[in-house]
Amino acid sequence: MSTANFKLITLKTDGTCIACSATIPAGAKAWWAPKRVQCTGCHDVQHVLPDEPAAPSADVAGASARATSDRAATRDTARYEKAVAEDAAWREATRQKHRYFGRIATALTPKPEFKESRKARNYRIGADGEEIVAEWLAKAAGVEVLHDRHWPGTSLSNIDHIAVGPKGVFIVDAKKWTGKIDVVNKGNLFKEDWRLVVGGRDRRETVDGVLAQVEALRGVLGQEFEAVPVSGILCFTEGTWAFPKVAMNIRGVTVLWPNKLPELVSAAGAHASIVEQLAEHLRTALRPAR
Repeated sequence: MSTANFKLITLKTDGTCIACSATIPAGAKAWWAPKRVQCTGCHDVQHVLPDEPAAPSADVAGASARATSDRAATRDTARYEKAVAEDAAWREATRQKHRYFGRIATALTPKPEFKESRKARNYRIGADGEEIVAEWLAKAAGVEVLHDRHWPGTSLSNIDHIAVGPKGVFIVDAKKWTGKIDVVNKGNLFKEDWRLVVGGRDRRETVDGVLAQVEALRGVLGQEFEAVPVSGILCFTEGTWAFPKVAMNIRGVTVLWPNKLPELVSAAGAHASIVEQLAEHLRTALRPAR
């Protein structure tokens, strides 16, 4: 889905940005498309920074998130330096104009402090999480792994990791979120309604996102590999789990922690002989994320 399909609205309920996973509160402006919400900061990157260089080369975990965080941090630094210069000029002018009260006013006025923007922080944390997951995927024997690939059908979004193993293809979405991780039935006796809850917050949009990636990847595999299963995984690098600690499943998406990944993606299956062929097909079809 391109950004041309999005429209700017005022949200009626809380949403989660599909690009940076930031929470967008009800009443805030955001870019909306069916089952997709994007914060204004992420949407504007395409238009404000169209000529900036692409992220590093393929298969570098967290590359696009790290590049986006770095760009946002550069803007944060520029804003801070501008504020410091303006503050220094104001202090000097105030002391010159009001020799006595000027010294009091400047002494009582706090100096600017550097503040990391939410965009820089969220993308930095996201890149950290992707790097952690990549380290564990590297331990999976007989598995080919692709990192940070463009999500087909979107303009800015990426697929964190794609693991190709004997059992099929796995999409792994890394999340470095805190809080208790649980799958909860919000329905009733007559109708189940399972939700992913992290830190007390409903994160159903995250499950929707993984399922959308699964469908997109099935399209990339095409008829040649239509018999190869594609599965979704949500991997939380932090957070707390109920006892006993077990992997969970919601709407076909597996929810687990990093050291469970190697065993899952390297499990025996019917496609061991075409793992390299599958991986090469995906590397050719999916460009590195920007």
